Amino acid sequence: MKKILILLSCLSMALLVLAGSASALSFNYESVSTPTVKVDTTGDDSRPVSNAKFRMLFPDATVGANYGGGPVWEYDNAFGPSPLYSLTSFYLELQGHANTPNNYPIEIFLSFNSGTTWLEIASVPVPSTPNYFSVRLDILNDYSGLLDDFIGKDFFYIGYGCDFYHDKSIVHLEATPVGVPEPATMLLLGSGLIGLAGFGRRKLFKK
Repeated sequence: MKKILILLSCLSMALLVLAGSASALSFNYESVSTPTVKVDTTGDDSRPVSNAKFRMLFPDATVGANYGGGPVWEYDNAFGPSPLYSLTSFYLELQGHANTPNNYPIEIFLSFNSGTTWLEIASVPVPSTPNYFSVRLDILNDYSGLLDDFIGKDFFYIGYGCDFYHDKSIVHLEATPVGVPEPATMLLLGSGLIGLAGFGRRKLFKK
């Protein structure tokens, strides 16, 4: 009985340690374009302003991108019948500041063929005061219909139309290897094993 209790205690402690380090298994990717550009013309619903188009690297590209110091992983491997990774976060972010207040929205476009054709995916209002602002588009949850369009891409273009100053465009992704337990699950299991070991020890002492 004592050997079983010791084994349960060791196993539960190991699970708690793994739960604390499980977040380290998450793979991060980020590509940033930072030119400050004045976007001073509205789009025509089919393409962005000519000077407001930015080439963004994607997780098939290994140059000029930040993998957070971890291993390189490919977006393609999060899809298919036997995916290697599970996407946990995928967003595009625009950081800028207003030029002059107006009623024109910021039009956001994507192109997957080097700017030959464009798809308008969002239209958001410009702040009413010339302050710095941030607009984030949650591709994973709010624009999931676009997920397949990124498969096999080393890069894509993002473009804008409206009247504001562009400061930074960001593409950010996070993925977790398939089959890795989530930290919360491991914590729950570890806590349960500790409780079981404690209960068994109490019964042993009573005898």
